[in-house]
Amino acid sequence: MQREAVPQRAGTPEELDIPAMAWTARPDMSCDYVSRAWLRFTGCPEALALGDGWSRAVHPEDLARWLDTSVRAFDAHEPFELEYRLRRRDGEYRWVLDRG
Repeated sequence: MQREAVPQRAGTPEELDIPAMAWTARPDMSCDYVSRAWLRFTGCPEALALGDGWSRAVHPEDLARWLDTSVRAFDAHEPFELEYRLRRRDGEYRWVLDRG
């Protein structure tokens, strides 16, 4: 009897094209994916957003807190929730809620 392979996820983030701002990171915390919604909101080209380029869109006063919270949660394998300001494509900052 042959078994069929069960996919591990419903699709890649690119295939899903979720209507929300989303991102994924590697174990070293470098960004390896940002959703189209994130790109549209920030106006940042994908090539510049990957790695640590996404951080340019976070308000300078919020970046250290974002990094501290997310790295601590990532290292502990625990969820996090954080509100911070993200720069919109027109240069204005808007409060967003990030969960991971």
